[in-house]
Amino acid sequence: MRTLPLILLLTSSAIYGQSLEATWEHMDRAAPQFKAMTAEIQRVMHTGAINMDSRDAGQMKIKRSKKETRMLIEFTGSETKTVSLDGAAVKIYNPRINTIQIVDLGKNKSLVEQFLLLGFGASSEQLKESYKITWSGEETIAGQKTGHLLLVPKAGEMQKKLKSAELWISETKGVPVQQKFNTSADGDFMQVTYVTMKMNPVLTDGELTLKEPKGVKKDYIGR
Repeated sequence: MRTLPLILLLTSSAIYGQSLEATWEHMDRAAPQFKAMTAEIQRVMHTGAINMDSRDAGQMKIKRSKKETRMLIEFTGSETKTVSLDGAAVKIYNPRINTIQIVDLGKNKSLVEQFLLLGFGASSEQLKESYKITWSGEETIAGQKTGHLLLVPKAGEMQKKLKSAELWISETKGVPVQQKFNTSADGDFMQVTYVTMKMNPVLTDGELTLKEPKGVKKDYIGR
């Protein structure tokens, strides 16, 4: 009877290895091909201290080149706003007060891009360089079969901002269907789910530029 636990252990290890390796293969196949994406997103912001969620949804567009990454998110619903990543600045337009907040990222640009776009266009080796990675199993998210990874930053600035992250990598697309960023010991997190994703559509710079309404006020953060 002693052989049964050994058989179960060996079988479990084999499944673990095959599943994790398959997820790496999906990512490595997709990484060099990733240039752009559009998707509907659903976001949950959780405040652990009071166990409260806030939810919003919107449309997201991403375009990546060797020189820069551009992104535009148009949130809908009661908290309508538009967020853009353009060059070295994040712009947030609030139509209720007709104001654009402008945050100059400076030296934090690459850190912000890594945080927002974790898993998009990244190879398995790039993730392994920066994170300790644990396999959490296979799950179905937004109708897609995924491999669930837990990432813990190894060191550096990211470790100060992020306790851990979770990625659900699509078996067919090789990019995250869902991301979760655990940001504090109190249980605060942000979770983003990507729905109706379209990979590598043709996007012009104009489609990723925040349109400034007439008479808009500008508030420069950090100056």
